[in-house]
Amino acid sequence: MNDQKNPNTFPTLGAMRRVVRGGFANFIGEATRALEHIILVPMFLFAWSDVIYGEWLIVFSGVAYLVFADIGMTNFVINRMLQRCAVGDTDGYKRTLWSAWYLYRSNILVLFFVFFAFSFFVPFTEWFHFTHVSEASVRIAVFLLGLQLLLSRLMVLFSGIYIGNGEYPRWRMLLTTREIATLALVGMVLFFKGGFITVASAYLGVFVIFAGLIYLDIRRRHPEVEFRGTIKYRDKKLAWSFFVPGFMFLLIPLAQFIKMQGSVLLTGSIFGGGIVALFSIHRTLAHLIPRAINIMTPALQHEVTANLERGDLRKVQDIHSIFMKIVVAVSISSAAFLLVVGKDVLAVWTGGAIEFNNLLWGLLLVEVVVYSVVDASARFQIAVNQYRWYATARVFSAISGWILAAYFMHRLGIAGIVVGFLIPEVLVDFAVVPYITLRIIKEPVRSFVGMLAAGAIFAGLQLTVVELIGRLEINWAFHLGITFAATAIIGLLGTYRIWFRPHERRVFLAVCKLPLARFKRVSS
Repeated sequence: MNDQKNPNTFPTLGAMRRVVRGGFANFIGEATRALEHIILVPMFLFAWSDVIYGEWLIVFSGVAYLVFADIGMTNFVINRMLQRCAVGDTDGYKRTLWSAWYLYRSNILVLFFVFFAFSFFVPFTEWFHFTHVSEASVRIAVFLLGLQLLLSRLMVLFSGIYIGNGEYPRWRMLLTTREIATLALVGMVLFFKGGFITVASAYLGVFVIFAGLIYLDIRRRHPEVEFRGTIKYRDKKLAWSFFVPGFMFLLIPLAQFIKMQGSVLLTGSIFGGGIVALFSIHRTLAHLIPRAINIMTPALQHEVTANLERGDLRKVQDIHSIFMKIVVAVSISSAAFLLVVGKDVLAVWTGGAIEFNNLLWGLLLVEVVVYSVVDASARFQIAVNQYRWYATARVFSAISGWILAAYFMHRLGIAGIVVGFLIPEVLVDFAVVPYITLRIIKEPVRSFVGMLAAGAIFAGLQLTVVELIGRLEINWAFHLGITFAATAIIGLLGTYRIWFRPHERRVFLAVCKLPLARFKRVSS
């Protein structure tokens, strides 16, 4: 298949380069998002009072639920577009895009009128006890923010054009550019003490400009998409077939919502706001581990989709083997490091305002390692739109975990919440999800079990080393540095020299050399 003759084909070569570039783009995006939180929070407090900022957060959080306006179909549609591109099916690729556009447009239009009525008839100030902002300002801000989110659900559909053609890094950098522009404009508005309406207009304005640039970029790079005369590619039957798999995918973030928000509600209902802060801050710090792993996941997932569609099982099996070993090594090494230094990091981060809970911290780190392995394995199911078992398992685990958490928290205190959610994650998710993935990629179960057994030995070694380092009488900063270096070296050398097979070492070295080669070309 000649990629030059068919513009709508996912490239067969350059996978490592795309993954590295996609991972770098995700890293820049995550850094930008973190910078946005660091900069905008003090800017909001500078422009408004803490009460007004709290009222803005209520408005922003309420509108945020419109991200579910696509009913979970976006991931399914984008994967389908990528699958069509992977085999050079240009007509199927266009039929998927414009059939989904027909359904999305109709859905968004209905939601727009419902949301319009919601924005201008719901008594926000009465419901949420707003005292520092006028009713009119709240209504207009809600409408502008909601309009921006609804339109963004349409725009994200066109990410499939970039992803399907192996241009995910470009799409991610375009999103990051939009986030930087939003940060700059909103920051400027706040510097001049702008209000709710002005800030909401800034969010919408940046999006409109971004949408225009995306349209022009697609017209220039992919004229074959044909924005005019798309009616010939619309298939209503195909469009309606997206609903069921879309709804199944919606169950995955719903399960995560039950777990994350449900645990906070349980904590607050029993122990009050002070313990909620303690629990949430411990969990936020622990969940830095899966966030770090997810930097590489989206770019890798697209390669899995394309290669499975082409029937290249061997390449997918290699990706699975290398990726899962890296996930296990990174999650265990990071957990071992945080287990020792977590107390000191928490004290510095919160200024000593939050009391450290040893049992809660240890259980959270165990839960994070289990979650990281399950989530990484599930990406292979999501990549080929075969995630029904995963969605079902996640919902069952979330609901049963919520019930068990309510039971154990009365006996174990705050740590009981983690125990409650951890039990079904281990017994259901950890057992079912990797097994389904192994069946999809036709990989023997014994190889995965062997990897987990090696991971258990690896974890024991890491814990022994950090325990020995912890007994040294040295200052905090030096202790943190030595612990980090030890866990990183053991993780890297152990994975590379012992865990990786010879051809996996060659692949790993080739991936590591790509950024260096890029730097040399740029510097020369």
